[in-house]
Amino acid sequence: MKVLVIDPLPSLSGDMFLSAGYGLGFDILKLEKVIHKLGFADFKVKVVNKKAGHITANSLKISPQHSSYVDLKQVIKKITNLKLDKKAIGIAVNVIKNLIAVERELHKEKRSHRGEIFSLDTVIDALGTGMIITELGVEKCFYTQIYIPQGFNPDCEYPLLAPATLELLKGYQLNYTDIDQELITPTGASIINTLCTPEDRITSFHAVKISYSTGNRIFSKGANLLRLILAEGEFQENIISEEIYQLITSLDDITSEDLAYAQEKLFSSGALDVQISTYYGKKNRIGFTIVVLCRYEKIKSLLSILFKHTSTSGVRCQKLQRFVLPREIKKLSSSLGKIGVKRFRIPGGEKYKFEYQDIKEIAEINNIPLFEVKNHFKNKLNT
Repeated sequence: MKVLVIDPLPSLSGDMFLSAGYGLGFDILKLEKVIHKLGFADFKVKVVNKKAGHITANSLKISPQHSSYVDLKQVIKKITNLKLDKKAIGIAVNVIKNLIAVERELHKEKRSHRGEIFSLDTVIDALGTGMIITELGVEKCFYTQIYIPQGFNPDCEYPLLAPATLELLKGYQLNYTDIDQELITPTGASIINTLCTPEDRITSFHAVKISYSTGNRIFSKGANLLRLILAEGEFQENIISEEIYQLITSLDDITSEDLAYAQEKLFSSGALDVQISTYYGKKNRIGFTIVVLCRYEKIKSLLSILFKHTSTSGVRCQKLQRFVLPREIKKLSSSLGKIGVKRFRIPGGEKYKFEYQDIKEIAEINNIPLFEVKNHFKNKLNT
């Protein structure tokens, strides 16, 4: 499978995505011809080399500079009528529609004229993004880190992190940096939002081809760079990659009862899993190791429980990447009652698992063994 890894270092904008795509083999002149078909015959585009820090990167040059707004409804209609790959058209339209929807929501207007979302530049960026994905044969997109600035632009008292950008990146893990510049533009955020889900963050891959691009801004700290990486690997579409965290602590002065209570508290507060194992510690004392799996947003509340309900004075934290099967939970009814069933999609079919608590309750109500309840619902599931 051919994969595109979007790696902001720390920047991402529409023009940077296009010039980095050029470095991976995208024919930028094809984009120029497509823009001509939209009615902009004077449009010219080229990619030049530009120094960004110690790296020579690609930079996009467009002429003439179009600052006027365009009618998005008409442009989208023209885009859908282009003789382009349907996937490319779909990506381009989604990049534009995401931007419009966010601006309308933020400004509570049915039609927003603010920002760049109606500019020709945005249309060019959106079309180029779709064409890069299809021209390079990319089957799946991932991202690495997303960096955001803090504070306000001193010239206009506007947040360095644009509200539209933040809205488009809801659900994605964001990392603050001390660079006092806009790092991700709204168009860049819409590209991420269109190509990757929040779970599509990658931490390991086999790089095949690498390209760097830069924008017009010069940062006082670090370089203004985007890196795109073509990678190949067995990334199965029916397997979800996601990032989770592991909290670990070891105790040798807690009772089993207190441990059980803390475990209940951890589960009820959103822990994905809580594993407890024994070990021999100092002076051959028997102790317990608690391992809690959770998502990033649950770390703070789960740490509070560990410190409050156990004797620990320190907790280790590790970031992990895990792979899970797509799943859904449905209810299955029969003459015995109703149970929850987890269905997991696997290559060539599916597998399932019954909710234990439901099976247990039915077994107790009907005074029959657990295995009879399971067999009953297995037969029900297969009919």
